[in-house]
Amino acid sequence: MKTIYAGLIALLLMPLNTHPYELQIGYKDFSLGQARDEVKKIIAKKYSGNAVKYQISGDILLNMGETIQTNLFFDQSSSLYKINVQLKYGDIAEVKKRLVDKYGQPNDYTNEEWDEGDKLYLMGRWLIEKRYSVTLWESYYCRNQKFIPCVVEVNYIDLQRKEIKETRDRNLKEEEKRKKVDKTYEGF
Repeated sequence: MKTIYAGLIALLLMPLNTHPYELQIGYKDFSLGQARDEVKKIIAKKYSGNAVKYQISGDILLNMGETIQTNLFFDQSSSLYKINVQLKYGDIAEVKKRLVDKYGQPNDYTNEEWDEGDKLYLMGRWLIEKRYSVTLWESYYCRNQKFIPCVVEVNYIDLQRKEIKETRDRNLKEEEKRKKVDKTYEGF
């Protein structure tokens, strides 16, 4: 009887983890939340020099062959918060099948949306643990043109890190604007 009580007490004191595995949201070797230094090590090990472009902002562009381009975006703490994968001549059905196999059926997708700026149709959106978003987009040209390359895009986003980065960037811009205004009207 004492062992049953001891077992029950041990279960109560043990932290409950709904995921016995560490959640990895990302593309190929890259996962949201990875440190920039870790990403650079992976790039140095697996990708050639001409395929990699380091942006002034600290973000990284990878040309993974003729048809795949990957953009890696980092936040102020140098953590990977967004991955954008563009597949030229991609098959939307195959990409969606692979995403469904990995993340299940789209669960945050009410109906098709249109992004006027990028001329993309939203084909699926997954919200994972209310923190991560995976979206599947199809270009306008996939449906309406034959000569321009059809592009399928997948975005992996850490929504919490994105919100923190956008708030910080917005505050920095407002501070710079305030400093300019203060300097302009200095002495009045």
